[in-house]
Parts: sequence; structure tokens; C-alpha cells
Amino acid sequence: MYMLRAGVVVGAEAGRLTIEFQRPDACERCGRCDGGRHAHRVTLPGEARVGDRATVDMPEEVVVRASLLAYAAPLAFLMAGLLLSGALRPALAPALSADWFAALCALAGLLLSFAYLRLVDRFIRGKRNWTPQIISVEHVAD
Repeated sequence: MYMLRAGVVVGAEAGRLTIEFQRPDACERCGRCDGGRHAHRVTLPGEARVGDRATVDMPEEVVVRASLLAYAAPLAFLMAGLLLSGALRPALAPALSADWFAALCALAGLLLSFAYLRLVDRFIRGKRNWTPQIISVEHVAD
């Protein structure tokens, strides 16, 4: 299953398009995004003019995997830091209270997760199956 989104080209330079997407209609009832004024932008390779409408697709499975990675990795690293604190405190900081050491280890795990996500981002950036693709462009009359 694919996730299709229609957006407007707001920038076109050297074969790269910046496409702006408005909040989906399904979000109208929520109101968390300040009345629908929030837009998201993505820059992709393609040819079009500013003002043209572009349809972009992203496999739903990739969206789910990316969301899971973004949310689960920090939580997993935080929990690992917390769990390791019990084993590491006697060797590294016996004078520090167990609670403070656990908090520091959890914070260290969280910070490590950000480094991990940065490495993962570098690895998957530009890979076709992880990048949205422009599937059609509707030229707006001048």
C-alpha cells in the first residue's frame, strides 16, 4: 500500500523541487496543528515550475518503519542505559547515589540514540526505497 500526497511546488532549482504539503483532511478534527496552517516541505529531484501540483508517493511500510525507528530507538537506548546503570555503578561511580547514576546512564543512552539515528539517517538517505518519489506533476497554466 502506498501513501499518496498532493502538494504544491514552492521552489524549483537545479533539478530539485521543494514541495509543500498541507495537513491531511483527516487531521481537521484534531486541531493540534493550529487550525491547519502547518505545512510540511520535502525536497526531491524532479522538473516542474513553482506553483505546479505534484503527487508524491511513499510506501506505507516505509513510513511505519521510519516512525517506529524514530520513536523506539530513543526509548530502547534510554531503557538500556537505565538497566546497565545497576551493573556499572559499582565499578564506575560507587560514591554516587544509585538514583543519580541511573538518571545519568539513562540520559547517556538517550544521547547515544540520537547519534545512532544520525548514523541510520546517513545510511538510508538517498536510498530509493526510503525516499519519497514524485509520481506526477500537474502544470498550472501561466
